[in-house]
Amino acid sequence: MVVKFQLPSGLEIVGLPTKNFYGGHWDLGPIWNYAVMADKPFLVDSGRFGQGRNLIGMMESAGISAKDLEFVLISHSHR
Repeated sequence: MVVKFQLPSGLEIVGLPTKNFYGGHWDLGPIWNYAVMADKPFLVDSGRFGQGRNLIGMMESAGISAKDLEFVLISHSHR
């Protein structure tokens, strides 16, 4: 489920949930990645290892090509 929202400034942010799998009963829900559609569009976080194809697919379904992104900002790791 891709989520789009717009800030009062007009900046659009697209939320892209990728699978979060820790196993057992410890399920925290998806990992959220965000495409910030600024003058220089960028992605905040990229999810867990192995979720790249899913992330790219969600981006494409939202009309965003990976080639449109200027950079990826990684705030923390997901092992």
